[in-house]
Amino acid sequence: MGNSCSERRRYGIFKKMTMVTVEELKDPIADYVREHRIPGLMPVGDVRLQPSGLIMPKEFSRYIDRIKNFQVRADDVWVISYPKCGTTWTQEMVWLIGNDLDYEGGKSKLLFQRFPFLDILEED
Repeated sequence: MGNSCSERRRYGIFKKMTMVTVEELKDPIADYVREHRIPGLMPVGDVRLQPSGLIMPKEFSRYIDRIKNFQVRADDVWVISYPKCGTTWTQEMVWLIGNDLDYEGGKSKLLFQRFPFLDILEED
């Protein structure tokens, strides 16, 4: 890996991830939110990432190692979006463009097999 600005941007997040630790969130505010939240509507932050202090759901600790150890390639294409804003459609278009409009290949595998999510673990 060289020293260009774009390479530092591309790989920087993963270098920083190697220094991240996860700690269980234990404080009165977290307890209050857990007790008063609306199930299914409000996610609960149960872990804190250090050194950033970012609060995440406890499920994050299940896949942090996967994120830390992810090997980024120069030809990777990332689709990053908010929920319910056309992610599936965008994934299909990006996959088809990257695979020379191979519609038959697209039909032979499910989308999550062709276009995995970094933050969702497959069940073993």
